[in-house]
Amino acid sequence: MGIITVDNPPVKVWLVNAGTGQYHYAAELPCKASLMVVQESVAVPQSTRCFAVAQLAHLLSQMITIYADTTWTVFSQSLASYSGKPLDLYQSPQASGPGILRLIDENNEYEALPLQNITAIYPGGGTVYDPALTYLSPPEPLPQDCDADLLAAIQSYLPPGTPVEIRLGPTIVASGEVYRNEFGLIVLSNAAGETPVFIPALQILRIFTSDSPVGFRGGDKPRIEIRKE
Repeated sequence: MGIITVDNPPVKVWLVNAGTGQYHYAAELPCKASLMVVQESVAVPQSTRCFAVAQLAHLLSQMITIYADTTWTVFSQSLASYSGKPLDLYQSPQASGPGILRLIDENNEYEALPLQNITAIYPGGGTVYDPALTYLSPPEPLPQDCDADLLAAIQSYLPPGTPVEIRLGPTIVASGEVYRNEFGLIVLSNAAGETPVFIPALQILRIFTSDSPVGFRGGDKPRIEIRKE
């Protein structure tokens, strides 16, 4: 009995008698030797959408510390945006991860925003992207679902440096250059990382570029706005 770690499948396995003495097969047994191979179960995430929410929660947990003293503007799937200073991520005692971002608004009241409804986070004027921010690696293997196809396509389609306008709702538009494009999250900023805008990729409704995306750096600070139409 043994455990073999296979890093690069497929591999071939042999059953070899390593004994030094004589041995005899029983003539009445049709099977002289056997080798059973079993695979340890590999945990596959149930959905890429759940990973995208976990990616956002992982990012927000860091941003709450890094941008603790700024007034955030958080955009949602509705027409409204919500402003306040970050408080925490709320997690139910029965849950495996957080589900709500909480802000304290200018009236010292609590705003609770479900993570799955957040389309963009602007941590405020004067903020700069912190290179210490980390991101979750995408699951391997990727779930075979349409969300995985979409996130992979967005990550491949928009390399860093691409100037872009992203539609996030009926009137919400974010524009700037792609500063980071992680699996499930896009960051818009200029080359200096100023006034970053963080966008969950699954919430994107439209991507507009003047040319087919190519990488280049420079340009203005990004912006996110609510347009009256």
